[in-house]
Amino acid sequence: MIKIKIEDIVFWLLVLAVIGIIIWKLFGSPTDLAIIISVASILTGAELLMWRIVWKNYYELDKKAEVGFSKVKSEISLLKNDMNHHLNNMNKRLDNIETLIKKIKWK
Repeated sequence: MIKIKIEDIVFWLLVLAVIGIIIWKLFGSPTDLAIIISVASILTGAELLMWRIVWKNYYELDKKAEVGFSKVKSEISLLKNDMNHHLNNMNKRLDNIETLIKKIKWK
């Protein structure tokens, strides 16, 4: 189900206002200058509203990506710690083997 937001309602009201003013002009009521100013201001409002919606969606997507990257970063740090632990164990074993080999050589 699609949620209707206040931005959607305002946008369609602005579009209907432009259509209403144009139809009103067809019957000859307002002057040309009044029509140009009214339609330009309403279209500017609609355009700004659309850009607000676009940027809002962009930042929501950016926040989701940031959360995803932080999860990946924590998982990578866990893997790094695990690898360091295994490498330390391997170094200890190699040191033990080296000391055993040196003891056997000197005998």
